[in-house]
Amino acid sequence: MKKKCVYINLFLILCIFFLSTQAFAKKKNEKTENPRIPSLHGENLEMYDALTVQQKKMISAQKVELGYNEWMAELALGEPYYKSEHHPVYKDYEQVWLYTKSKIDEAMNEEKIIDPQTNWPTQHRLIKIKTCLIGDFFLLFDRGVIEKIVPDHSSKRYGSCTIETREEFIPIIK
Repeated sequence: MKKKCVYINLFLILCIFFLSTQAFAKKKNEKTENPRIPSLHGENLEMYDALTVQQKKMISAQKVELGYNEWMAELALGEPYYKSEHHPVYKDYEQVWLYTKSKIDEAMNEEKIIDPQTNWPTQHRLIKIKTCLIGDFFLLFDRGVIEKIVPDHSSKRYGSCTIETREEFIPIIK
């Protein structure tokens, strides 16, 4: 009888330990994806704590919805590429914010050569990577609140592009 009690107690202790470690792991994994949230303090932290659970989830996932104010939009998405009070297309809105995304074009050229230093057959690979910022979407504000989210399908470039070149020499082994 004592042996059964020992086994039951051991089983209960292991169950409690397992459940507590699972709860700890869950809390640890609940870290926010949004890098701006952990740095909140003072009034910003109080405003964040006053948001609904759904709003906090959206902001943590770096997403916005209609009805969010400017503070919530910047907290979720960061600083826009530009903010404008006068936009030639969206004239009926108080403010227009543009967010951009990266467009990456990669070109690779390969040719077989004889390496002049080693006199060995070699694969010469030249990779050019061009990264540009293009329009992603506009946030249209009226009285400080998002009234409309408009995707930017124009593929217009903003700012200058960066070009990275990589060169590789790969020996051909037969």
